[in-house]
Amino acid sequence: MTLAWRGTHAVVTGASKGIGRHVARELAGRGARVSVVARSRSALDELAREICGHAVPVDLADREQLHGLISRIAGPACCSFNCFSVG
Repeated sequence: MTLAWRGTHAVVTGASKGIGRHVARELAGRGARVSVVARSRSALDELAREICGHAVPVDLADREQLHGLISRIAGPACCSFNCFSVG
């Protein structure tokens, strides 16, 4: 089964490296608009440029940084891929 991603908006957390980075690249390659979320601003900005995505630098383990997170993501999303880890 092949999922149709063209025209959708996905959010990927933990996107600065590892599985999250791979998932973001794959979704963008299949036509999704991708908002990438992670702590590492430089790696996140680099990925966002590469995939024409939207970078949202935030530490998801820090409650203070979570305030306003949804409004910083580029519009409504159809799905979220949570690939972050704490610690």
